[in-house]
Amino acid sequence: MRLEKCLLNFDAQVAYSGCKLVQRDALGEDKEGILQTKVIGEYNDAFDPQRLYYENYIPLINLLISRELWQRLNGFDPNFDVFEDWDMLLRLSQLTRFYHLNRLTTEYAVWGRQQITQRTAASEWFDAYARMLQKHILSLSPEKQLKLLTHYWIISQERRGIVGQNQRELENLKIDLIRQQEPSPMPDNSKRK
Repeated sequence: MRLEKCLLNFDAQVAYSGCKLVQRDALGEDKEGILQTKVIGEYNDAFDPQRLYYENYIPLINLLISRELWQRLNGFDPNFDVFEDWDMLLRLSQLTRFYHLNRLTTEYAVWGRQQITQRTAASEWFDAYARMLQKHILSLSPEKQLKLLTHYWIISQERRGIVGQNQRELENLKIDLIRQQEPSPMPDNSKRK
């Protein structure tokens, strides 16, 4: 309902929201009953059409597209068995901007090794990614390819800096925790008279 309101109130043709990435595993021999759940990530990033060229960051469960635009797009490309959603998002982004509702509205469940994405062989991923590059990047002019690669490099450097900073902060927190758990030195009572 919220995404529908975004389409109606903001004159958008595509809207999406955020979701939690949750790993779920059934415990026990019968695989029914006890469920182990762990939040392992989150998708909730602002729209960046350049980023879609190198990263599929909008899960389809969070996406709403106007019927007219979907028909104009002709749906999914049947040449893609893998990355069909990513291909579709890229094609959509060339037609219109997306409205991002900055709110977590869904959970994307990953069930152990049962996910299609986890069962697909590495060679299939490689081939599918090569098809994405061929269709969406190698078809661009050399100038646009260079601009895109530069954009990706800047983003990767920013992420590396953020990850490095987070790792340093985590190490400092661990050191502080260890220091807090160490027994404080006993006062030397021998100097007292």
